[in-house]
Amino acid sequence: MAVQTYGARVKMLRERAKLTQDDLAKAVGLSRGMVAMVEGGRARFGREAESSFVGLVGCSREFIADAPIKAAP
Repeated sequence: MAVQTYGARVKMLRERAKLTQDDLAKAVGLSRGMVAMVEGGRARFGREAESSFVGLVGCSREFIADAPIKAAP
């Protein structure tokens, strides 16, 4: 089953890269709280943080950017 939401994809890729939320936050220039908000579906990365993230974890920008922030009801 494919991971559908933006936050779930971010979390999956972060864990696959063996990064903690703190590691990711430092790498993309955000707080750990903001990373938690993204993974929890309450926010999205800004353009710069998203670009840093995709470079860090090695996925396409489209894989992240095209995901909805919330799951369909």
